[in-house]
Amino acid sequence: MIFDKIENIGSYFTTDAWKQIFTYIDGLKADAQTGQFPLQGDDLIINVDSYDTKPESGCVLETHVKYVDIQLLLAGEEYLDVYSVDGLEVKDAYDTDRDVAFYHVPDVDPVRLKLVPGNFTVLFPQDAHMPQIKVDTAKPVKKIVVKVVASLLNG
Repeated sequence: MIFDKIENIGSYFTTDAWKQIFTYIDGLKADAQTGQFPLQGDDLIINVDSYDTKPESGCVLETHVKYVDIQLLLAGEEYLDVYSVDGLEVKDAYDTDRDVAFYHVPDVDPVRLKLVPGNFTVLFPQDAHMPQIKVDTAKPVKKIVVKVVASLLNG
């Protein structure tokens, strides 16, 4: 997992895909059109979504195998809880078509990230994550989730 401010993006990866991702999202603002925007076929996809945050009990804990997630907010705020996938109890087995597995929330404290505009997180396959958690009350957010095949980040 990586969690940092946008201005530090150059500290992590130097691949063309990394540069392409942040060049593309640099131009997006809170009024960005929602939808899915493939940049390199199925290997690099930008998803822009709007939703209301919710209580933890309404959120799901998930992992991905094929894709690394890069998540950042254009508007609003939310908590995103992160757990190591090791030892988690599977709720719904890995679905290769959707690239997702779901887990029961363990009885241990997560690493809790507060996503706000101006920061980002990178979530790898070992990072089980539960997004969309309300901070104080349920509020609308505009969020970017980049799905990128890990090999594009490694060069």
